Amino acid sequence: MLAFSAEWPVASFYCPDSQLANKTKNTTSSDTSHLPSLETEKEILEYLNANNRETTRHFEDQGIHLPPGSIVVYDPHTSTLVSKAPKTATDLLQRYSELLSEASKPHRASFIGQIYEAPAETVREWLATHTDTFSHTELWRIMDRSTKATHTDSVLLNTSVAECNDGTRSKLQNGTLHSCNYAESITNGTVLFKNHTIHAGTTWEFDTMINPDPTTFSLNIGLDQHWDKPLMRKEPIAERGDTAIKSDILDKLCSLLLTQVVIPNGDPVLVGAWTPRRGQAPTNMQLAFAKMNCLNFQPDPNKNLENYLKKYSANISVTPTETKRDFLTRIYQVPPTFLGPTTPYDPFDPEPHEDKQLQTDLNRQVKEIFEKAGISWPTGSHTTYNPSGSILIIHNSIEALDLAEAYMTPLGPDPACRIQLTSHLVELSTNAYTKLYSLIHTTNDHTAIFSDSISENNAQILSTNWLPVYSGNRAQIKSGRHSDTPLGFTPDENGVLKVEYGEHLIGESLIVDPVLGADNQTIDLNLNYQFSLPADPHTDDGNPPAHQFAGEVTLHDGTTRHVAAWQSSHSPDLVHALFLTANIVQDQ
Repeated sequence: MLAFSAEWPVASFYCPDSQLANKTKNTTSSDTSHLPSLETEKEILEYLNANNRETTRHFEDQGIHLPPGSIVVYDPHTSTLVSKAPKTATDLLQRYSELLSEASKPHRASFIGQIYEAPAETVREWLATHTDTFSHTELWRIMDRSTKATHTDSVLLNTSVAECNDGTRSKLQNGTLHSCNYAESITNGTVLFKNHTIHAGTTWEFDTMINPDPTTFSLNIGLDQHWDKPLMRKEPIAERGDTAIKSDILDKLCSLLLTQVVIPNGDPVLVGAWTPRRGQAPTNMQLAFAKMNCLNFQPDPNKNLENYLKKYSANISVTPTETKRDFLTRIYQVPPTFLGPTTPYDPFDPEPHEDKQLQTDLNRQVKEIFEKAGISWPTGSHTTYNPSGSILIIHNSIEALDLAEAYMTPLGPDPACRIQLTSHLVELSTNAYTKLYSLIHTTNDHTAIFSDSISENNAQILSTNWLPVYSGNRAQIKSGRHSDTPLGFTPDENGVLKVEYGEHLIGESLIVDPVLGADNQTIDLNLNYQFSLPADPHTDDGNPPAHQFAGEVTLHDGTTRHVAAWQSSHSPDLVHALFLTANIVQDQ
């Protein structure tokens, strides 16, 4: 055993190191989950000695060298690191723990989803004048009757609240269940039915990722919002003699949304807006807001472990380590993209596996980055990169450390570009559209043409969709009547006819794949838009007319563009035109 100074204090830190937790989970045959109830001195010393060896080895691998006689013990169940070491080593351990703690906080959050309905004109006016703001608190205050800012005839349809953990998927439903009998198969002329149940109401599904700030959240959001009760009808699936075989079908009157958003802590953000088509001339729009609040939850430190170390430290065997006195060790936190966008690390892996070759490759990449910046690595110097928390540990001369700090000072996460896409389906007379047609092809900016078509040509906006999306990510929004329609039969190996169903949409569907241009001013948009009539769910006239546009469109920041047009299926004197507006926002 090595002697150590009695003046070294015992320090305790909150240190959420998943790799260290994985190493110290089974340091002895004792069940470490019952650490506070260890009874005999022998059990305690066995645990402390084995844990100290594993923890010391871990920090040596990280590049933090502990002076001879130092003791470090880690409790994986409360993420507590307890040490007895000189002040220089204690400061390093504390810095390391603080960076990991900051990168991992908060561990949990509270999600609030709210759906509002308001007059379409009010919503469109706001969307046209408030597209450059990151937070949509102002619009939320206008919609919410509980605030003094309310000045619309808005209605709060529902509120959904859930707590979620970082890196997990959550699903939240609010509504009612509806059942019907679906024809499943036909055997020897006999139809077999199966009960089918759907949820009608509001369904939020989201993947939560708490950003390193930690003042923002990145969410993949899926929303299924039923804006009316489902309708049941009989759908013919086959003929048997003079009798038509029919199956119960539930028509879901809903809007579907799928996109990615960044939400600042405590501020409501508009994640989508659509026009529920209850008739041929819809007058209202619905808006979906999401809000996230940090829940700064940390487990209580294990005071028993700290007391054990104070009491039994003199009897703990300490492994001597090589102290490198010619260099200093410093710890930094760098952006997650420090080594590029493809750092091979999964922050959601609950059981990270140790990979020596991977760690060696990461350390080599870091050295190469600094060598290109003119920083040398003499014998005895080293660096270690820990992707968990993006922590960089450098052991080098003071001159090299100063150069490394100067190189890292301007580094920081690049602001994300969010694209706010608004689509308008406009109905106007054939004569009015003919007059506009020649103007449409003279410029890429159709903002004035769109405005004039509304104000001067008695055009009517049939629907508006508002969708946030990030460059390189797919997003979609659908609104209308969703039906599971029988498509036909497929015989199985026994000759039984299995009934096949497929989703059929009467309404609107907008699917986009945007890519931001190098000038940060243009967006190349792979667009798939479908519009099917009639929107009246009570209409059943066979195959409804459908219109579709699929192709690539280039939009300019802050401008509107005419994308497609077709003759109305209801009247040859009317034209339906699709306009798109794109606004680029830098999320700071």
